[in-house]
Amino acid sequence: MKMKKTVQISIFILTLLFSISSWSQKIVYPWRATTAIVKSGENFEVWFNAADGQTINSVELRGPFNTVTATITNTATDTWVYDKWSGNTCNRKLSVNVPANTPSDRYDLILKTSTGDEISLAAVKVLKEFKNNFYVLHFSDAHRWQGSYDTPNIILREISTIIDIANIIDPEMIIETGDNHYQNTANEASSMDRINQYMNGFMNGTDYVNGMNNAFAPVFTAPGNHDTPQKNYELEPGYPTPGYEKIPSLFYNKFYGLQAHNFAYGDVRFIGVNNSWFPDDGRGTPNFSHQTDEAVSWLNTVGKGTMRIGYCHVNTGQPSREFNNPLKAAGAPLNLLLVGHVHSITYSPYVLDDKKIEYSATTVRDGLKRVPFNLYKIDASAGTYETISNEQAYQEGLETAKSYNTAKLKLTYSALNDGATGNNTATIVNKFSFPITGARVRFVVPKGSPYYVRNAVIKQEFDGTNFHIVDATYNLEPNSTTIVSIHAGIQEDLCPLDPNKMDPGLCGCGVAEGTCPVLVTDILFQPTVIRLNIDTSRLLVPTIVPANATNKAVIWESSNPSAISVNAFGKITALSEGSAIITGTTVDGGKKVTINVSTVMDTVNYQAEDAEYVGPLEVTNQPGYKGNGFLDYTNASNDYIKWTVNVPADGNYNLGFRYAILSNNRPLRLTINDEIRNSSTPFTATGSWSNWRVYTTTQALVAGNNTIILTATGASGGNFDELSVTGTLGVHNFGKGQSNKSVRVSPNPLTSGILTVATDGFDDDTNIRIYITTANGQKIYENKLNDPCHTDINLAGKLSNSIYFVTVESDQSKVVKKLIVQQ
Repeated sequence: MKMKKTVQISIFILTLLFSISSWSQKIVYPWRATTAIVKSGENFEVWFNAADGQTINSVELRGPFNTVTATITNTATDTWVYDKWSGNTCNRKLSVNVPANTPSDRYDLILKTSTGDEISLAAVKVLKEFKNNFYVLHFSDAHRWQGSYDTPNIILREISTIIDIANIIDPEMIIETGDNHYQNTANEASSMDRINQYMNGFMNGTDYVNGMNNAFAPVFTAPGNHDTPQKNYELEPGYPTPGYEKIPSLFYNKFYGLQAHNFAYGDVRFIGVNNSWFPDDGRGTPNFSHQTDEAVSWLNTVGKGTMRIGYCHVNTGQPSREFNNPLKAAGAPLNLLLVGHVHSITYSPYVLDDKKIEYSATTVRDGLKRVPFNLYKIDASAGTYETISNEQAYQEGLETAKSYNTAKLKLTYSALNDGATGNNTATIVNKFSFPITGARVRFVVPKGSPYYVRNAVIKQEFDGTNFHIVDATYNLEPNSTTIVSIHAGIQEDLCPLDPNKMDPGLCGCGVAEGTCPVLVTDILFQPTVIRLNIDTSRLLVPTIVPANATNKAVIWESSNPSAISVNAFGKITALSEGSAIITGTTVDGGKKVTINVSTVMDTVNYQAEDAEYVGPLEVTNQPGYKGNGFLDYTNASNDYIKWTVNVPADGNYNLGFRYAILSNNRPLRLTINDEIRNSSTPFTATGSWSNWRVYTTTQALVAGNNTIILTATGASGGNFDELSVTGTLGVHNFGKGQSNKSVRVSPNPLTSGILTVATDGFDDDTNIRIYITTANGQKIYENKLNDPCHTDINLAGKLSNSIYFVTVESDQSKVVKKLIVQQ
């Protein structure tokens, strides 16, 4: 049954009633572009512009289901400039304490003043604790209402679906970078209607469309180059460019609040800047040093934390460097930079000064419009992050474009979740190919009864004004369906006299399987000693006992994360020379397993005994082997060895397999990156089990980690000693004047007809052109490059399998990339 958002719609009506007072923009922070994050029992700041004689009597936090009274602990009355570009000022800074028992939720901020209420909607997110491992969800460049990009409500529906998905994943914050507001300021009434839709949601026929305030996570936005007034205002002296300089700053302050803001989440520091507009110095060059100066000053006050995450809306190159350099000079460089504007999956991640910049890979206005967003997992203790599912952290939330019933993550209730019934069932369908830890479901039930849930853990519950609220958390497997149910009453012990019962006694005594949790009794993993080549990774997949345990979640830790890191899903990576003990602890029962992992500082030779394998045995009964031993295939079929190797660039590499076979040829299936490259790779007899020979094959690999598997298909296999990876025909830049210029061609190797060429740094060049030549210099394609950032070339039927060169040349510079064609 599709859930009707009855409770949410009532909240939407309330926000419309309150929205007029927030237009006055007296509350500067927290407001619209920035949400305050605060633990219950602690303080947060409020910036307020009081009118002459206006006093603040009290502060309320009004949530969807309850209201609490906060305490003003300090008030500063000095006037200060809060935005250097606009020159706007503020004259009150309040320190507000949140009561210790305040439930975790997103609250409206209500200042009770001598002249009436001042309201900032959904402005405060109250937490019970800061997590060490959490998600950050990022999207960008929505271009709501902009011309042909947005037929009525399409983009708003896309973003509404992202918010629905986020409310299940339960990230700790949502970040949107740029080109998101796009108001028609020539008609302010129309602008206000759009702002209300953007922030508060709206009814679209019989459907409710989420606004940003409907996200359970706190929301932060940074302006983009399109977030400017669309009215020809009279220009002030020193501001020569319409739509830039001080005018958009005044505009942004008026409608959205702070252009730049810093906030802390536990030991993680977030820094958002506006480097999408020209500065107020009239020079027309990107310069936002006052923002980074303020960020450095803020870091010196609150501490640098375990990691720093930046976000902004800008192209690649120098502006991003200007963002990071002042922080780096202060000893607090960014660990992760989230950026909008680029609109290209081929451009992310962009490497700047050996640091990856994660771009919003595509946008809701581009391509097939399948609800794109980016998802990152932050490890606050280690100060690291993981891109979920792929290198770009790029996800598409819909299976079919514009078909919102095909969302890849969807939650439905068996009954209306409106507080009328105490028994309900939530069905969560996860069609993403990655697991989700700590997903969330909220049940709204009647007051006056205890409740318990099945297949989830209650994270918090509280009595609201009219309803009882139960928030439960659970883990989602990839491509799975999970059912979580809530029940009124006390969980009954059905077998009080059964000595073999499971606590609380819901198993046994004829009770059907699946109606109670199955507890974890052990966790196992083999081998207990692992050696990883430098820069390679391996996923630890433990065996949970029993196999049908209800909660199989495992918490992973490394004793030396600087040498061997481990993420929340058990992926270990060799980062530097050293060793570590990796510990896996089950969430249910606290069962532990330990693995000793050490780094092999070799980027060429990969020993077979250090690989993953099923079937072969590690032995030392033949002389001449390298490393600690070798692997001996034992079964005719399905035995395999799986190496993970790391290469620096896309290209062709020589793979050398060192092996020995007494007699009779023993071919094996070669699979690389899940693609069968040779179903019968010819490993011929070497005449002796100790006569080692190297079989070499040239294969295309991609930059980073690659999996290489040899599988027995009926003739078993021989003895395998090691794999060597040498002889790249990779991709290289060369040419004149290419400083700060970059060209990326993909896919490379090219296996289909469409070649994408992404460029950066050519914006100010003249006469930009692109051409493709053979290895001996014959030109087979040439055209003018109309878009200095991105172009697609249809090469179907035009190229044979070989090596080519792609050249982007202007009057000022030239960059050449090597292209491998394997169609």
